Parts: sequence; C-alpha cells; structure tokens
Amino acid sequence: MQTRHGIATWALGAGVCLITLASAAHGVESAGTAETAKPPFDMSAQAKAERERIYSVPGRANLAGKATPLEDGMKIAFYGDSLTMQGRYIQAIKTALAEGEGTKGMSIQIFQHGLNGGRVPTVLEGKCPWGDFKATMQELLDKEKADVVCIWLGVNDVWHGKKGTSPEDFEAGLEKMVALARAAGAKAVVLAPLAVLKENAGNWNPTADEFADITRKVAAETGAGLADVRKAYQAYLQNNGTEAGPDGTLTFKGNLLTHDGVHANEEGGNVAADVIAQAIVDALQK
Repeated sequence: MQTRHGIATWALGAGVCLITLASAAHGVESAGTAETAKPPFDMSAQAKAERERIYSVPGRANLAGKATPLEDGMKIAFYGDSLTMQGRYIQAIKTALAEGEGTKGMSIQIFQHGLNGGRVPTVLEGKCPWGDFKATMQELLDKEKADVVCIWLGVNDVWHGKKGTSPEDFEAGLEKMVALARAAGAKAVVLAPLAVLKENAGNWNPTADEFADITRKVAAETGAGLADVRKAYQAYLQNNGTEAGPDGTLTFKGNLLTHDGVHANEEGGNVAADVIAQAIVDALQK
C-alpha cells in the first residue's frame, strides 16, 4: 500500500515494501512491511452482499411506518458531539417521522444536544471549551423526561489524544450515561460507537476500533440498544470506496460518507439515520 495525495493504494502484484497510511487522527506515517497479493478483505460478490445488508437497513421506514413502536407524545433525546450538533442524521429521522405512514399524525418531540468538541466526560458535565448546554446531562434528562435516549460519542475522546479520554473513563462514563437515562425514565437507551476518523477501507484507526469495542461492550453489559454506525460505515467504504485499477492496484477512498473525514455528508447522515432508527425500533420492542 502506498499513499498518493492522501489516497491509499494496495499493490495486487508481488509483495512490496511500503509506507502505511497511519491514523489521520495522529497525522503521522509509520514504516510498514511487505504485503501479499491478496486484498485486505474479501471482495467476492457474496461478501459484498453481506456487507450491504449491514448498511442498507430500512431503519427510518421501520421507525416511521405502520408498525412503528413509537406512540403519540413520545420524546427522543440525542446526545453527542459536533456530529449531533450539526445533526444531519437527526434531520433525516425528523423528516421520516413527519412523512411516515405511521407517525405523520403524531406529536414526537426531538431534543438535540450536540456539544462541539464534546467527549463523554464533558457531555456529562454539559460544557467544554467549545460549547455549553447550560445544564448537566443529568439536569437535561430529568427536565425533558425523554422516552428514548440516543448517545453517539467517541470521536473527540480518541482524537484529542492525551487531552482526550482514557478507555477506562470512557467506559465508566458511558455506563453512567445509561444509568442516568434510565433513572430519568427512559424506556430505551441506544449507544452508537464513533463512525470514522479520516479513515478508509485500507486504513482503520486501531484506537477508534478499541473505543468502538468499548461502546459495544457497554451496550451488551447494560442491555442498551446498539446502533453500530462504525460497522455500517466500514462496510459501506469497503463496498463503495474500493476501486481496482488497470495497473493491479486498489485505491481506497475515504470521504464518501463525510465532507471532512469525520462529519457526515448527506449520504453519511442517511446511513447513520437508518442504523440509529433501527436501533431505536429494536430497543423499544425488547
């Protein structure tokens, strides 16, 4: 694999000595080793079809359709960082609820709490150097009494490096968030691991993977719903961001779901909206 203008290429011929594209979150390159002729993941038609099922879920249709588990007057609260502040995925869910056959006549209230630069500890506190909720998460939960609480965090916990969040504090913080939501009366709590950190299908950030695994672990151990946006984004990029060139190389494109490698574009917002909406459906139907 080589890097050309930020795009990674993987040689399909004989193994070559290479420089790997290191985590963009850290902005460095590291020495790699000779690679084999085999692509880094299964590119068969069957594998592509299985990956497509991961990111092509009809979540919004299920949440807003005739069989919706939502009831008139329900409230949904979203907590997160700048992805939630920008709210592309939230707007996509709002549109589905306003137009859906099962929900268009309902009054569903949406609370959007996105803290720019937010990490798990600062979202709990309700403030950081780049944003302020003017209340703690507990105060907001107690005031709003949301029926469904969705929490999508991890980008800044990883990206801020030494000023970020330790794995131990990240796990403990997520557990506290789930407990607070339930104590405030939430019928369902959904956790979503971070999606991407300027990555592509040939270059996954191992620290991002570690924190995503922590989110999955907390969801499993607390019984919270899991909206695995990272898994969906990875499957999408493997299927759609990988091109085989005539010279026998693979080219990996990263910015198919984001406009800057992190924040969702329209397509990324739609993928996240479907995955999160489906997790809400599953959590309410438990």
